[in-house]
This record gives sequence, structure tokens and C-alpha cells, in this order.
Amino acid sequence: MRVAVVVCMLAGCAYKHLDAAAPGQRVTVGCLDLAIARRADTPDGAVLEYRFGNHCDHASPIALPTTARGRTLGGQERTLVAYDPQHEIVPLQIDARTSGTETIEYRSDDDYGLGQVCIDVASIVRQTPASWICVGEPTP
Repeated sequence: MRVAVVVCMLAGCAYKHLDAAAPGQRVTVGCLDLAIARRADTPDGAVLEYRFGNHCDHASPIALPTTARGRTLGGQERTLVAYDPQHEIVPLQIDARTSGTETIEYRSDDDYGLGQVCIDVASIVRQTPASWICVGEPTP
């Protein structure tokens, strides 16, 4: 009986879905539930926060984007590159029924004033075709 209780307690702690209070655009791709929110920009770039959870019973690939598209307030597109001086952004596997959070700064080589930052969410789980979502103004 003690083993059954421990198993039930562990299952109750496993990931089920993203917190309803998690800010940002929500999307499910493959086994991942994602919430992508724009945070306060730095002087050098736009900042995105990724909240993710694997709702499947098996591990899933996760490759947070190292590039993004930016749209200026005037409607021009810019290529943005993740600021990753330690080369820490690499594709990984996320275990079944687990979740996490990551924040990435994206930079452009010019002064931009971005209205939106767009990410191909399909690429996060290595799917095609591309599926772009855009997040708007930064939140404090």
C-alpha cells in the first residue's frame, strides 16, 4: 500500500499544463505547450521569455530559437540573433511530464525600435512547415 501512495503522490506532481497565469502567446507544438512573452528590452536587444512543458509520456526534442524576426514600428523586418556568448543555447530533450523556463535576448546589428518579435515555433520541436507567432510590445 505504501508504494501505491508514493506513486500517486509523484504522479500528482508531474506536469499537466502551463499555469493559466503564465503571460504571453500560447501554442502547442508536438508534445510541448509553450507560452512566449516579450519582456522589457535591454539597451542592446529584445527579450523573450519561454515557458514550456512536455505533456507527453516520453521525452521530446526542444531547440529554443537562436534567430528570430523583428518588425520595426515602421513595418520593416530585421533578422535577430540570440545573444549567447557562452554558446549555451543548444538542442536538448525535455523529459516526459516536465516543464521549464528560459529567457533569451535577441539582437540586431542596427538601431531598431521593434514593435514585434516573431518566432518559428515549429522549429522548436524540429517540425515543418514553419509556424510563426509574433509577440508585441515589451512588458515591464
